[in-house]
Amino acid sequence: MDDDGAINGDPQPAPTPDRLAGDGIHIYGASGGFIAVWRYDDLRVVEQPVAGRPARLRNLSQDLARLEVADHAIVGELRRLAHEMHNIGARDPVARKHVAFWIAVMFVLFGGGWFALANSAPVIAAMMPISMEERMGRTAIEQVTLIFGGWKGSDELTCRDEAGLRALEAMTVRLKAADESEYEFKVRVLDIPIPNAFAAPGGYIVIFDGLLELAESPDEVAGVLAHEMTHVTHRHATANMVRSIGLQAFIIPLLTGGTMASDVMTGVGQMAVQASYTRDAEADADKGAVELMNRAGLKAASFTDLLLRIEEKYGIRRDDDGEDAERDGGVFSIPDMLSTHPSTPDRARVVREAAAPGGDDGLTEEQWNALKSICATTGQ
Repeated sequence: MDDDGAINGDPQPAPTPDRLAGDGIHIYGASGGFIAVWRYDDLRVVEQPVAGRPARLRNLSQDLARLEVADHAIVGELRRLAHEMHNIGARDPVARKHVAFWIAVMFVLFGGGWFALANSAPVIAAMMPISMEERMGRTAIEQVTLIFGGWKGSDELTCRDEAGLRALEAMTVRLKAADESEYEFKVRVLDIPIPNAFAAPGGYIVIFDGLLELAESPDEVAGVLAHEMTHVTHRHATANMVRSIGLQAFIIPLLTGGTMASDVMTGVGQMAVQASYTRDAEADADKGAVELMNRAGLKAASFTDLLLRIEEKYGIRRDDDGEDAERDGGVFSIPDMLSTHPSTPDRARVVREAAAPGGDDGLTEEQWNALKSICATTGQ
């Protein structure tokens, strides 16, 4: 299991009759170790057992997990125990509210006719419940770990040095104390040697270790974190995902009780990593980051120093219109914060002008060293 409680996306071992307990299917690993309980009320059929193929089940509370059951006797027993296994409708009041929400959205978009998806994405994002954003973000993060780590899961990539985690938490808590939103931020560092960071809907923020390696002070990292927090709180990340995937990615899972969620949402992890925000959204995130750091009493003036350093190191050239002409190191090589104009030097000037005088680094020297070494124990 990963640290969000989700079972990895590969099919789980088939249950045996003695593991159909009163509360649900008790799942054990190949070595006999207990993994999880799938409650009967959460079971839904993905594929029926036809033509010699096993039945494939999913769990409403764990988007990517699948369970294959080849024994027809067990399938029959599950039909008796899991009364809603074949139900494809919304099963609870919250889900029904979400369905009503999307029906209203569809009316606005398609009944009104004049509201194109590209322009309406921010409106849709602003209307979306945070609980739905969190589900989208969790799926995106799970898929990012698959992109970079295969089926190893997030435990193999997430950096867990205890002192480093405490330093990251201290930085996050300080910025959150200055934030006025209802989001709970879930920040993690992945052991990936690429200078990147990105936000996913619902408060999920990921920093790659390559970014920490290039950072020279805590306030530089705090600035990146505040920038990504603004993408979350101003719902840029959510709007970007709505714009990229389209309404079917959200309407269909809701109308079917979630049975198509993981299939329709395939690719959201890559979209999150490769997010390219509009110029206005990027400028808004810069502004929000500076305001957040000012309120938190941090040095906001040096926020973009790290971005300038990355741009210099990776040799990004821009054409006459300010667009990226070249990116060394591949599509995942630099933060999405560098993917849109105005140019980084211009942005640095705006940030310095808006930064309050004074402020501190945000971490002690000991905490900073711990944060820089947060991935030292990964995989051990």
